Amino acid sequence: MQHTPVSASPRTLALARFDGGRVFAITLALACAMAQSPSAQAQAWPAKPLRWIVPFPPGGGNDSVARSVGQHLSEALRQQVVIDNRAGAGGAIGADLAA
Repeated sequence: MQHTPVSASPRTLALARFDGGRVFAITLALACAMAQSPSAQAQAWPAKPLRWIVPFPPGGGNDSVARSVGQHLSEALRQQVVIDNRAGAGGAIGADLAA
């Protein structure tokens, strides 16, 4: 069986190369359209006060650090940060509440 060489015209080769660029251009256009849609816009976060669960009793070192960091976080986010101490069972009660 003898194969005959297929010759492609320069126009056919240009279209074959353009196809990848066209796919990229369509993908880019869709991404830009999705980025401009109202449903894709970022919502104001956080919308309500943050609740920081500390699984240890109040007055300890963990509580002091959480309150100090919570204060700085509150100033940075301009949102209230509530420190919620849930001690007991070696931290399992606080971890269960967070989960």
